[in-house]
Amino acid sequence: MRDAQIQIRPDRVMEHINTLAGTIGARPPGSENERRAADYVIEQLRAAGISDVREQVFKTPRSAGAVFLPFLAAGAAASLIGGMGRLGRVIGGAGLIGLAVAARRALMMEAPPFFPLIADGESRTVIARIAPSGSVKRFIFLTAHLDTMKVRRAVPFAPFRAVPPLAKFTITAPLISATFTGAVLIASGLLGVPRKRDGKRPFGVNGHPAFSNLFGMMIGMAADEASPVSPGANGNASGIAALLELAATLHANPLENTEVVFVFTGAASAGGAGMTAYLDRYAPPKDFSTFINVQNIGDAESALSFISTAGISYASEYHPAPRVTALVNALAERHPEYGVYSRSAFLLDETGTLRARGYEAITLAGVTRGGQVAGWNSLEDTPDTIAPERITRAVEFIGKILEEIDEG
Repeated sequence: MRDAQIQIRPDRVMEHINTLAGTIGARPPGSENERRAADYVIEQLRAAGISDVREQVFKTPRSAGAVFLPFLAAGAAASLIGGMGRLGRVIGGAGLIGLAVAARRALMMEAPPFFPLIADGESRTVIARIAPSGSVKRFIFLTAHLDTMKVRRAVPFAPFRAVPPLAKFTITAPLISATFTGAVLIASGLLGVPRKRDGKRPFGVNGHPAFSNLFGMMIGMAADEASPVSPGANGNASGIAALLELAATLHANPLENTEVVFVFTGAASAGGAGMTAYLDRYAPPKDFSTFINVQNIGDAESALSFISTAGISYASEYHPAPRVTALVNALAERHPEYGVYSRSAFLLDETGTLRARGYEAITLAGVTRGGQVAGWNSLEDTPDTIAPERITRAVEFIGKILEEIDEG
């Protein structure tokens, strides 16, 4: 592919985005519209002449609320148990600490232990493989998610999102509070700290911040469950459009030694259910695989960035793999015409799932100067906000990455 010029037509890019975010519209996990988006992707891949296309059907929750509400409810219950005598303090404190640890893992897109109980929907992931012209020496996985998420206003509180550090803190605080309170409860239970004469319980039980924080977040997230779902033009019809056009180019001009696998995941906004299901079933070889996640790359007010630090809490931040990060950074410096930068972002994406399992992975996304991912979680994320030239430039830059990896 070194000598092949990647030429992506802006009108084709907008055709994909108008179909996905306009004609089909909001695509929540496990919905009919998400299935229609998967059907559209399959149709486009086959129209490009790609024959190795398949679907993976899997069970999924229908939103992030189904994943995180049980944690919040159990944490609030553990706080109340902590007020029931010495044994209650030990049990409640241990429960708070355990739940804080499990919630942190969920915030890194790892499936919680109760996942089978909440997976009441059916989603699908579309997979397409393009073999190299020579022998297979390595694999590149290009990923983009099919679904769109609810427009949440309460968690985190919408005005805080303009300041990502503040938004992260609002989600970090309950984890810190639960861990600290749990330790206090266990200590007071083991040491037999008596009730105060005024009838108040030891610090951390009666009116302490862990219960109020967890209960407040639970009410906010429950209210958010009634929110509408984003049409998802930038997030993530833009990533899908980019990969569809890149797949057509690679089919005509394959790499020499690298097999490219396109993974269009379902249910990314339900705790990364699609990527988890894909890894559980196919388990790509870690030593020879690189994942590049592409999302939210079409907004005119953002700059294409490789995400150096992601996460929606300080306790669950994750980073891309060092080797692919160094490669992308070197390419960005050699090709300043693409305007690619390293950015931290308030973002929960499937690179979290991949990094937790030890895969080499990185995310490319459009990020504003304030560190926000453009069009994420918004009703205004419609096709008219898309600048197709942003997507074509992103595809060209991804092509540079593929060539660099293919040459070893």
